[in-house]
Amino acid sequence: MKTLLKTCYSLKCALLLLSAVLFSSAFSCNLALNVSLADLKCEYRTDPLGIDNTKPRLSWKIMDPTGTRGQKQTAYRILVASTVDNLNKNTGDLWDSGKVYSDKSVNNVYAGKSLQSSKMYFWKVRIWDAFGNESEWSDPGKFSMGLLNETDWKGNWIYKSDQQKTDHNWYRKKVTLADEVSTAFVYVGSFGYHELYVNGEKVTDNVMNPVASYMRKRIPYLTYDISHILEKGENVIAIWHAAGWARWDRIAEYRNPPFVFKAQAEIHAGDNRIELRTDETWRCKKSYSEYYGDWDILDFGGETIDDRKREDDWNTVKYNDSDWSNAIIYDPDELNAQIEEINDNVIIKEDIPIGKGKFKNRRFSKITATLSAQIVEPQVKYKEVTPIAIKDNEDGTYRIDMGENYTGFFEMELYNGSEGDSVLFEISDQTEKVMNWNQKSKYIYGKSGKGTFTNRFNIAGGRWITVYGLNYEPKLEDIKGYVITNDRKVISKFESSSEQLNRIYEINLDTYIANTLDGILMDCPHRERRGWGEVT
Repeated sequence: MKTLLKTCYSLKCALLLLSAVLFSSAFSCNLALNVSLADLKCEYRTDPLGIDNTKPRLSWKIMDPTGTRGQKQTAYRILVASTVDNLNKNTGDLWDSGKVYSDKSVNNVYAGKSLQSSKMYFWKVRIWDAFGNESEWSDPGKFSMGLLNETDWKGNWIYKSDQQKTDHNWYRKKVTLADEVSTAFVYVGSFGYHELYVNGEKVTDNVMNPVASYMRKRIPYLTYDISHILEKGENVIAIWHAAGWARWDRIAEYRNPPFVFKAQAEIHAGDNRIELRTDETWRCKKSYSEYYGDWDILDFGGETIDDRKREDDWNTVKYNDSDWSNAIIYDPDELNAQIEEINDNVIIKEDIPIGKGKFKNRRFSKITATLSAQIVEPQVKYKEVTPIAIKDNEDGTYRIDMGENYTGFFEMELYNGSEGDSVLFEISDQTEKVMNWNQKSKYIYGKSGKGTFTNRFNIAGGRWITVYGLNYEPKLEDIKGYVITNDRKVISKFESSSEQLNRIYEINLDTYIANTLDGILMDCPHRERRGWGEVT
């Protein structure tokens, strides 16, 4: 009898153990179906263009909507391919990491074949989870390489011959393509800010790029994908350029940098590879906007828009640029020879083509700064700001309350004007002051008597805008603002039962955003736009 009981007990245990194993196996298989991969990053960014790290770092997030306890990555496999087709066939012709036993999902360093300038690469990843289950492949990510070697840059540094550093200049170049475009990238490095247009279309929503740098050492460049805009036939590539920080003259290390840019396009159309570069064949003209005021501590000014000179089609194929001038290739020796000639004749001019200030004792240097890919996110219109009130000051002026202090642009529809009439805007971050630190901008009416003022290459910091020169009462719906900062994502949030603590959190977040511009933390947006010690 004991033997029979023991046998039954053993059989029962075995059945229980088998059931547990089968259940565990089924459970783990079900878990595998729930694990997925998302938010693929290369060099901390989603599908970045024009990176120059030849050993890029790859990251991903593990998603398990069931919230399984103990779930984690135990191994991964990465594929990097030269084409989407290869990737879809699970062929990593650049790199197949094989199965790597690691829980690391952040900054896994590429270890494949050498990456080449201007090339696009595609990648994906799969993992094994805590129970040994293999996930599906992630959706593909991609990244492109920038111009990795100095010799890859074929474009020249160019400028407009009679320009002042307050100017916002237009440049354009036509290119005719015999075939449909497969890929096309443009690389732009500039002293100061630029915007890129193709066939009349602004290529990105970015504003005031590239970010600030120590211009004697490094100039950030940006890479743009224009494959979807170029057409078979005639096209035009255009750039709007403003000096920005190249105007700053206060600190010796920054003094007298050139107001120039260089660009080149690499286009693949049919069996042809077309390379377009900046040179003296580019056409240029001063635009209808310019800086208003200085670009200095306590006096960063604003912008002037002169609608009498507006030409909205300047960056289109159909536009006639026959009255434009040709660009000049930057030659410091030639410019310095002009300075010496003027000094010999004891003639001192207030304005010079490239530098700010007087000719006397000023010299132009060879550009030795390294062009390197901008690694920080580009600047964007981060958030729209809506005004809450307009006060009639009963002296012909109006004071607009934007509802919050912010750093960025403001935009206002204007009408009922006569050609040549001016509207002045003064900005303040304090209720008792009309204007802080010479923050002001101006609009001049054109023939139509209506138009829009909006910033493009300068910002202001404040809440209140006093408007001079209107002959009508403005409306709230005609006004909006935009917070300008680098395009970062909010990845966490604080919230509590205390409204006071919640408000403190919001104030701190708004302050951080308002003081992060040009890729750096600033002392303040209106008075000292640099990363002074107590801030950084």
